[in-house]
Amino acid sequence: LGVSGSGEISLVEKSLLPMSIWENVEWSWALNTVLVGVICYLLQRRNTVVAVPQTQPTKDTKDTKETKKDTTNKPTKSNSPNPDCVIPESKVSRIGLIYTPFRRKSGCPRQPSVGKTCRSIIKLDTNLDVCLLRGLEEWSYVWLLWDFDKRVLPENGSIKSLVQPPRAPGKIGVFACRTPHRPIALGLSLVKLIKVEGRKVYIEGSDVVHNTVLLDIKPYHHTADSPWDQDIRQPAWVGSANEKAFAKTTFTPEAEKKIRAACIGGRLQFWKGEGDLDSLFYSISDLICNQDMRSQWRRGTQVQFVMDFDNFLLTLNYVGDEVQITDAQVTKKQKIYDDKEPQ
Repeated sequence: LGVSGSGEISLVEKSLLPMSIWENVEWSWALNTVLVGVICYLLQRRNTVVAVPQTQPTKDTKDTKETKKDTTNKPTKSNSPNPDCVIPESKVSRIGLIYTPFRRKSGCPRQPSVGKTCRSIIKLDTNLDVCLLRGLEEWSYVWLLWDFDKRVLPENGSIKSLVQPPRAPGKIGVFACRTPHRPIALGLSLVKLIKVEGRKVYIEGSDVVHNTVLLDIKPYHHTADSPWDQDIRQPAWVGSANEKAFAKTTFTPEAEKKIRAACIGGRLQFWKGEGDLDSLFYSISDLICNQDMRSQWRRGTQVQFVMDFDNFLLTLNYVGDEVQITDAQVTKKQKIYDDKEPQ
C-alpha cells in the first residue's frame, strides 16, 4: 500500500489513498502502540509486586500485620495493667481480702446460711490482674477458700485432736466438725454472688471475720457440687438448716431510731441510704434469730450481749425465746478499702 521500509507513508502515497483508508491505517497504528505500552506497564508492575515479598518488610507492612492480630477479649489499659492477663511468676500467697460487717469473732456467723443476707465485699489484690474475675458474674454462688488468720491458738501453738462444737453432746474429732482450730487453717464457705465491679466482688452470706485473707474463688457448679444421690447422712446434733435459735427479734424505739439515722446518714459500710433500710433490719433480725451469740458456757446465766455489726455496737437482751435489741451505738467509721486504688 505504499508503506516505506521505515513504516511511514509518504505524502505522495497518502494523496493516492482514499481518505477513509488512510484514517483506518493511522488509527490502527495508534491503537497498537497504546496496547503495547499498556502490556509493558502491566508486566513491569507485575514484576514489582512479586519482588516485594522477597525483600524485608517495610515499617508500614509490620504495622498492618500487627493490626490484623486477634484482640478479642483482651482487656484495655484502663481495666488491666497486664494486657496479656499473665499471672506473675513470683509466688502468690493470697488473692485478696474479705471485708465483712463482723469486726470480731464474737457475733460472727458460724455458717454462711446463718447470715445469708449479710453483705460483704471481696477486694482482689492489685498485684493480680483484674481479668482473673472475667466471667465470674455469670455464676450465682461461689466457693471461697480462706485463711483462719484470726484464730487464737494456745501459747504452745498446739492443736487439740478433740473439740466440743456448740451443739454436739460431747467431744468429737477436728475432722468431724468445722472448728477453726485445725492442723491446716483453711476455711471453706459457699456464698451468694451479687455483682462484680472492677476488683471488687459483692457477696452475701459470708461467715468470716472482717479483713480475712482470701486464698481462692471457685464457682459453685450445681451439677458437679451437688450430691449425686439422696442418701444424705449427718449427726442428729447438727439440726435442720431451717432451724432457728430464737423465735423473734424486736427493736426498741431508741435502737430503731439510731439504726435508721446511721443508715440514711451514710455512716455504715455495707448499707447506705434509705433504700437499704428494709434490708438492714431484716439482716440484723435474721442473723440474731438464727444463732445464739453467747458462749455455750454462759447461755444459762448471761442475759445481755454486745456484738459488732458493721459500724454498730448492738446491745442484745435475751428473754426466753426472744431477743430484744435495746441499743445501737455507732462506732468510728472505718474505711474498708481505698477507693483511689485501680478498679
